[in-house]
Amino acid sequence: MACPFGITKFLSIRGVAYSAAVLLYNAAILLCSAAVLLCAFSFAKSPEKDPLLLSPTFLLGIPHPLNVALDAKIEQKFSVGLGGGLLSYAYKAPDGYTINLGTYNYEMRVRFHPFSGAFFLGAAIGKQRFSCNATQEITVEQFTVPTTVDLAISALTITPHLGWFWIKKSGFTIGFELGWLFPISPKTEWDVSTTAEYNAILEQVEATEEYKRIERKLQDIGNRIGSLSIPFVTLLRLGWTF
Repeated sequence: MACPFGITKFLSIRGVAYSAAVLLYNAAILLCSAAVLLCAFSFAKSPEKDPLLLSPTFLLGIPHPLNVALDAKIEQKFSVGLGGGLLSYAYKAPDGYTINLGTYNYEMRVRFHPFSGAFFLGAAIGKQRFSCNATQEITVEQFTVPTTVDLAISALTITPHLGWFWIKKSGFTIGFELGWLFPISPKTEWDVSTTAEYNAILEQVEATEEYKRIERKLQDIGNRIGSLSIPFVTLLRLGWTF
């Protein structure tokens, strides 16, 4: 039997996504360089009014495509935030079966604004989870068994980053960020199941050398993905400050 349930294709997708992340990371470096020229603007536009400002925002980036957050500017030099998001995607493999991919994350952020303006140095701590689910028919003796594999990788994360967080006098808020995400204590979970009519032979399937090879493969995939540190980029943050 081929590598289990589209796992090879899943790794291929991951490789392409990682390459795209690196390209976006390099593009973000260029954006950061350009943003240095806007520091004077950021100083001029930093609000001087309320001691506490609240900013609900939407974030587009990698590795978490879509997040929402609530940030608070405590004073000119410090801000904090809470955020998170989730996303699911169904990938139709050439072999005809569907691979369901999903991710969710949440985090808490702390930022230091050394110039009392938009530029900040920050750190985030949180948790993320990636999942992969696929079903394929497998022949066991005289039976054709629809078998489903669920693979999930979760980890705590620490993300040092820097960026710009502009608050216009009107309240309009825009920003972007650049950093690196480090997973901590990754955990891999997997489950193999079938329809009720084939439950009686599922133990036989799990006892085979082929199943054990699949199990080792899943563990290896989980360890590699779970321990992978990757670029962290917020391409665009938009919101409003009150």
